[in-house]
Amino acid sequence: MPKLERKTMKCPGCKSENQSQNFCGNCGTQLKEKCTECGAMETIGRKNCEKNLKEAISALECFSFNRSAFRLFSCMATLILGGICMELNRRLCVEGFKTPKWLIMLVWWPMLFSLLLMWYQACVIFDKPSKKLRKIFARKNPHYAEILAKAEEEEK
Repeated sequence: MPKLERKTMKCPGCKSENQSQNFCGNCGTQLKEKCTECGAMETIGRKNCEKNLKEAISALECFSFNRSAFRLFSCMATLILGGICMELNRRLCVEGFKTPKWLIMLVWWPMLFSLLLMWYQACVIFDKPSKKLRKIFARKNPHYAEILAKAEEEEK
């Protein structure tokens, strides 16, 4: 990726010439220059083009969303299993039938398991894209991976 060259710029506030500074020497206005990649005005010295960074972030989000389709299906299957178990429990226990305890436990265990699985999916699986997912994304899209790495480096 080409680096941004530092040039002299006129301050938009006081019209004085400034060279290689982020702020005007006279009035303190933040200086910007045209991005070499997209042509938009950006702060002098930025490592990434804002347009490319937004594009890389949206590509990562789209990639992680496409990968989560199976997780969504498994969460829905868990909800259905829990609902069936709750209905069986209501029919067996609440409506006054004499039901053996082993049958009640047989109905309760899948329901408890499905609730724990939903909690796990909510806390762990549906969290931000994992490191493994980012590595897969980086292998498939090295250009975007470079942009995201520079942005993370810039934040530090």
